[in-house]
Amino acid sequence: MSVWKGVFPAVTTKLAQDGKVDLAATQSSIDRLINNGVSGIIVLPMLGENASLLPNERESVIRAAIEVAVWRKSQSRRPRPMLGPMKALARRA
Repeated sequence: MSVWKGVFPAVTTKLAQDGKVDLAATQSSIDRLINNGVSGIIVLPMLGENASLLPNERESVIRAAIEVAVWRKSQSRRPRPMLGPMKALARRA
């Protein structure tokens, strides 16, 4: 079992003026956190936007975060651990 150490901030999901998820802005925020030295990130924690997003929106946010935190390797940056989501409420659309 590996032990994770360091700082793991909860990432805020960015929304556009029309209320839709802004994946580019969310990725930019994650990129900024990683470039400033966080050990990992938490995406869609238990409260806030996680509870209000539809399942397909949550999936889009998670995929966008993985692309930045795990797969994107800029400036010899190592992949960062990512946690999330911790809880989701059922909602009928």
